[in-house]
Amino acid sequence: MKVLQSLMLFVLCFTSLEVTAQYFGRNKPKYDKFNFDVVKTPHFDIYHYFDNPSLVYQLSEISESWYKMHQEVLKDTLQPHNPILLYRNHADFQQTNAISSAPGIGTGGVTEAFKNRVIMPVTESNAQTDHVLGHELVHAFQYNMIIRSDDPEINIRSLANIPLWMVEGMAEYMSIGSKDPHTAMWMRDAVINNDIPSIRDLTISNKYFPYRYGQAFWAFLANTWGDTIIKPVFIETARLGYEAGIQKVFNFDHATLSEMWKQSLKDYYLKYKEENNGPLIGHRILSEKTAGRINISPAVSPNGQYLAFLSEKDLFTIDLFLADARTGEIIRKLTTTSQASHIDAISFLESAGAWSPDSRQFAYVVFDNGKNQIVITDVASSKIVKKFAVPGVPALNNITWSPKGDKLAFTGLVNGQSDLYVYHFQNGKVDQITNDYYSDIQPSWLHDNESILFTTDRKRTPTNKYTYGSYQLAFINTSNKEVQVVNLFPGADNFNPVVSPDGESIYFVSNRDGFRNLYKYEVANDKVYRLTNYFTGISGITPSAPVLSIAREKDLLAYVYYSKGQYAIFSAPLGNFIKKEVNPQAVEMSAAYLPPYNPAKLDIVDQNLQKRFAMRDSMDVTIKQVPYKPKFQLDYIGSTGVGITTSRFGTGMAGGVDAIFSDILGDKQLYTSLALNGEVYDFGGQVVFLNRERRLQWAFGASHIPYRYGWYTLEQDSLIIQGDTVQVENLAINIRRIFEQELSGFLFYPISKTKRLEFQGSHAWYSNRLDRINNYYYRGYRVGEKQEKDLPAPSGYTIQRVNAALVSDNSYFGLTAPLKGHRYRLQGEQFFGKLEIFTTLADYRKYVFVKPFAVAFRGYHYARYGRDANSDLLPPIFLGAPGVIRGYSTNTFYDPGSDNLNINDLLGSRVVVGNLEIRLPFTGPRQIAMIESRVLFTDLNLFFDAGYAWNEHSTSNFGEGNITEVEDRKPIFSTGFSLRLNLFGAMVIEPYYAFPLSRENIRGEFGINFLPGW
Repeated sequence: MKVLQSLMLFVLCFTSLEVTAQYFGRNKPKYDKFNFDVVKTPHFDIYHYFDNPSLVYQLSEISESWYKMHQEVLKDTLQPHNPILLYRNHADFQQTNAISSAPGIGTGGVTEAFKNRVIMPVTESNAQTDHVLGHELVHAFQYNMIIRSDDPEINIRSLANIPLWMVEGMAEYMSIGSKDPHTAMWMRDAVINNDIPSIRDLTISNKYFPYRYGQAFWAFLANTWGDTIIKPVFIETARLGYEAGIQKVFNFDHATLSEMWKQSLKDYYLKYKEENNGPLIGHRILSEKTAGRINISPAVSPNGQYLAFLSEKDLFTIDLFLADARTGEIIRKLTTTSQASHIDAISFLESAGAWSPDSRQFAYVVFDNGKNQIVITDVASSKIVKKFAVPGVPALNNITWSPKGDKLAFTGLVNGQSDLYVYHFQNGKVDQITNDYYSDIQPSWLHDNESILFTTDRKRTPTNKYTYGSYQLAFINTSNKEVQVVNLFPGADNFNPVVSPDGESIYFVSNRDGFRNLYKYEVANDKVYRLTNYFTGISGITPSAPVLSIAREKDLLAYVYYSKGQYAIFSAPLGNFIKKEVNPQAVEMSAAYLPPYNPAKLDIVDQNLQKRFAMRDSMDVTIKQVPYKPKFQLDYIGSTGVGITTSRFGTGMAGGVDAIFSDILGDKQLYTSLALNGEVYDFGGQVVFLNRERRLQWAFGASHIPYRYGWYTLEQDSLIIQGDTVQVENLAINIRRIFEQELSGFLFYPISKTKRLEFQGSHAWYSNRLDRINNYYYRGYRVGEKQEKDLPAPSGYTIQRVNAALVSDNSYFGLTAPLKGHRYRLQGEQFFGKLEIFTTLADYRKYVFVKPFAVAFRGYHYARYGRDANSDLLPPIFLGAPGVIRGYSTNTFYDPGSDNLNINDLLGSRVVVGNLEIRLPFTGPRQIAMIESRVLFTDLNLFFDAGYAWNEHSTSNFGEGNITEVEDRKPIFSTGFSLRLNLFGAMVIEPYYAFPLSRENIRGEFGINFLPGW
């Protein structure tokens, strides 16, 4: 009975420590409070905080036009006033609370299922903002067709039947169409390398990017059977899965459909191979052999000696590296988010850094404290010289350093509008160079230190209506701010202009023939030359990513080449490129189409995309702006169920329900839980309110939770049977309930994405109830029963507690355990009332990854101090518990053998633990594991564990002799090996074989943990 009481008290007081807060884990700081307004359109409620009415109207118009286009294909109607949440830039978007996870830099937008919210930032590019909004609204229609379907066979669980490539590919096709030079480049790469996936490959393998391959597949279906095939394929896949769904719609299997798609790609693209497969120019200086699979954003120093670039060479993060510009030999890492606590992330997707004119310093853009900032690093030492935010410009990209070194130019995004800005080092002054709704990106200084070359979507003849054109090259004088658009390849996209060392020519990339090649424009004679002729192309991760860089003082150019699904960096002297003059007005984009494309027979999607600007010109969207008023709406309801039982002991009931409510922004959440398991006394409930509106987040909760346990007693008793008093045996079932009523509060302050402060306090009341069911036996026969309710029970008590913790976590998880980075938690906690205890906790973990191994270390200390630190009411801490020291589980102490230790030697109120592991990712993805596997994710581990447990009055015995006194303690050691297995993300199991070094005559112990690696 006393053991049960102690265990129950321990559960009540200590196991709820991390109910409100994670023990480890990264943060999503809310650096700023956004004051949203609401614009109501015929079909949407658009939540925004822009101080830019014209932009809000334009986005309303774009939303309505996409609604009309998608509805024409899908024949579905969204619920009235579907919510759209718009953020001013990506740094703000990363702070959204509408979804629980933090959006990554590569996430352009999100659509969540329960409220069907479209959540996205405005970007530097009009075309990208337009596309992302169209893409996410396809997801809104998809969720609506599934979750709110009238078909009883289709519900939210049907989403699991739809492969990711089908979901994302459909959104890409319906928002881009069949003409897409970027996806066409990917498909040509698959064709020439004989790596076209089947539908099954797309579904089960993570090798094939679902957006690009999914878009190409949907284009094939739509151009073969018409856009009316889209909805039936999607719905039947949701109902039956892709295999049965395809069989039902087409009357043939998915393998046949795969072969048809593969043949279509080959037939269409191979005809271009002979004339568009020229030699590679230059040396492949950075590739998977020397760096990573992704090597992007090259920046050559002006003296031609160094090359700065971004790469996932170290697997878990994209970091900034310094290499020799001619050989590609990596000199050092300039910065990494896994070690640099001063930044949240490097802006890598569509940004390259800039060199100072003397080639000594390098500037690049990072995310930090909820905005973009510029970091300037000394190249020789890799130390940060300066880190600053640009006043008035919270989001920026594509920085370029002036030839005289006195200023930086960049693209800034302010209030949803993309313009060019110049920052002056001398006085910190910021000049806005352009001011219009056109996108102005990728600036590059000319040699005069006054003019800027850039890429823009402005038309040569501006209009008042919100429309934009293809990307063209342009010049601007920073003094008079006059813009000159260069008339090259009208209708094509021309990106990444850089000026030649002599200042007479411009090098850029263009898709004017459907391919992505390098071109040279000689300004004086107005001639254009094609310099490369690649079947795939010069490209970054996105079409507008920087891919070119020229050494301003040397005859050297670096570029990114895409092939075999990888991004390699080449460098070459400018004279090595083969010049072929082309007509600057000639554009022929047939290689940019996704087959089987027939321009004479366009269906709904491609027709609507071609005329979308005309459609918007003819629209007259009525909008109404209203203030935002938060109100709770149901997000989720689950764990529902109810059951009733009847027996000779009475009627019992079991059931429960959990529900989560939040406002539309997700800033305020309400969690409720009700449960019943047994009698009416076993009813429990909890309600927690969480406010995440500001950086300092707080929560308040109230709960009533019954804890029930029981035990048997056998006593002599007397019973009147037929008028006679007889002696009987009473086998009594004792049922004790401890009722906990608790009020709790929690404060959470994220210092950064990897570090936070936590504060928690609670006041709990505990009361007891004792019931008994007496079962009377006479000579072995049950002769009677008596129930006694609400018997005298121990008196109630209260427990108060307060704690504070500093937590840091910048670790990166591998297959079953962290492999890189660090974690630590420093915590102090004080208990009052029934228990007078002060506890301290220090938990530090370090992970060093040197492919293919990771070395992991953990140092852990936990101690109780105060009046009740060694109270019998609390069970001691056990070193042999799962996840602590392997090889000393409780059952081994009952085996015959070693007697130099007993289980008490591993118990104490204070412990220190050290663990060391060598972790080898064994089976899993090719990029990380020794053996490639699509379904089996495992790690092999060699471990060494050590620990020491003691009490206030313990004495240490560090010798080799046996422990002779109860309070004598000695360190405990074990070593061994284990295999961790990730069971499809549901759980991690770890079978191990441990050698308990501190026990005599014990060879080894097999055990199993059901825990991820620490």
